[in-house]
Amino acid sequence: MQAQVTKEATMLITQALEQCILLSKYPKSAIDIHVFVLESDGGALSTAVTCASLALADAGIELLDMVAACTVVRISTSLGYIMFAASVTGEEG
Repeated sequence: MQAQVTKEATMLITQALEQCILLSKYPKSAIDIHVFVLESDGGALSTAVTCASLALADAGIELLDMVAACTVVRISTSLGYIMFAASVTGEEG
């Protein structure tokens, strides 16, 4: 199961970052990105995508734009949703 999750994460990170790299500037190059996750409690994939995009920019790789990712959680209880919506809009619930 861990290998399947790793392959899926690799595919998603690759798809997200390939679209922003100016590959024409690096015709015979390989760009390797290594992600090492110490602990994962729900947001590892989106954090990895965002950090990899920052690492590419820091390394001087020419990009069309930066990639930012996030994790969204659906809260099934109406009370949880109301509290979340109030915290986002700044209202008191």
